[in-house]
Amino acid sequence: LELGPLVAARKLKRAFVVADPHLEHAGLVERVCAALKASSVEPVPYPGGEPEPTIAVVNRGIDAARDVRPDVVVGLGGGSN
Repeated sequence: LELGPLVAARKLKRAFVVADPHLEHAGLVERVCAALKASSVEPVPYPGGEPEPTIAVVNRGIDAARDVRPDVVVGLGGGSN
């Protein structure tokens, strides 16, 4: 994956990786996190996404991101995730 070098080139150090449980179980989150780690970017996976999320789901994600204080958010999945 080219993601790690792209993020690192921008001097970003911590990535909040948003996905849903299906993508996590499929191994995509692990692959993305490995690519980030290989470029010295700390990935923080968040499997709390879901298709067509409600406001409550979005707010939980925002709260989780605030706790993590990422430099970048990486969203995995379709446009509604």
